[in-house]
Amino acid sequence: MIVLKLFDWFVLGVHQILALPLAVTYPDSRNPHHKYYALILIVSIVYLTLWQLSGKSEKFYASSRATIVVLDASAAVLIAVFAVYDTISRTFVNDNRIRIFFAKLRKIDKFLNIPHVPNYFMKGVAVHRRTLLGIHFIFLATVSYDVYSNPHFAKYNSPNFVLKYQIMWFIVHLHMVATALRTRFGLINRKFLAVIRNPSPEVQAVGCMKFHFMLCDIITNINKTYSFQILIIDKIIAVNVVKTSYLCLLSVTDDQAKFSIAAFVTNFLWSVDFMLGAALICFSLGKANEQAEFPVVMCQNLYKEFRGDEERREILMHFSRQVVATKREFCALGFLPVNYGLFVKMLTSIFDYIIIVMQFEE
Repeated sequence: MIVLKLFDWFVLGVHQILALPLAVTYPDSRNPHHKYYALILIVSIVYLTLWQLSGKSEKFYASSRATIVVLDASAAVLIAVFAVYDTISRTFVNDNRIRIFFAKLRKIDKFLNIPHVPNYFMKGVAVHRRTLLGIHFIFLATVSYDVYSNPHFAKYNSPNFVLKYQIMWFIVHLHMVATALRTRFGLINRKFLAVIRNPSPEVQAVGCMKFHFMLCDIITNINKTYSFQILIIDKIIAVNVVKTSYLCLLSVTDDQAKFSIAAFVTNFLWSVDFMLGAALICFSLGKANEQAEFPVVMCQNLYKEFRGDEERREILMHFSRQVVATKREFCALGFLPVNYGLFVKMLTSIFDYIIIVMQFEE
């Protein structure tokens, strides 16, 4: 019990140090000093990224292949852009939108008779504690092995390690949000299925429709808050996996490159870490999308069942049309659906990029 409590304190401490959004960790409290600290952190990220690129260009880039230089510098810049934009978006611009999200979630929980949750973030930490411990273990092991296998790079890679850790928490936040919405979509679907069979379904059925619409509205707000970050993460994962995969292939196929098992394992572990992050985003949001769209199929099946009952059929038709008309899908910037298909597209794109890089080298 003490160990779990210490882990909770560690999580909250990390969020304070990295200036992660206060609206996520403490949605009912406001601290103006947090925004000043976040501003200082943004300046620090820019400075450390420039210092990292300057140091690498003096000591490592001059003797490296052009392809590796471009991939490594691109990855560092993309990670810094993500960290800066995410801090601005969730701490300054969309702070109130995140708080409204949790306020709506409480109203939905009241309708579904879910016990009051004082802090949704810490509730998510408690529910996903084993997953979080596993993610931390994998990340720490990868960073430790990276430092061990590349001691000369560790100094300049340290800002990247911290920012990658911040990306890890962004993915965890998104996974928690998707899980919470998926659970509530499922409960509303089951409640509607039970209500529509009652002798007088009108009032409770309208309630289910109202709160389903509210959940879809939350998805719209999440798209506005998280979509650009998801788009950047898509590019970060692609560039980093291509870079690490290319280094793995280079260490095996190039006679001039000295094969190092430690370097090979490090690059392979980073590729696996990034792909696990991509899978967690795509599959958790994809499952939430499925639950949000399920009422269309459910209403179609029930419509056939209630032949001759015009009242219930009208309710089913209205609910089905409402679900079709609402924006119920996680989508980055309105043109990139975030679901299982995105993960497959990422794998295909990464494979194509690796082939292009290898051909460019030849």
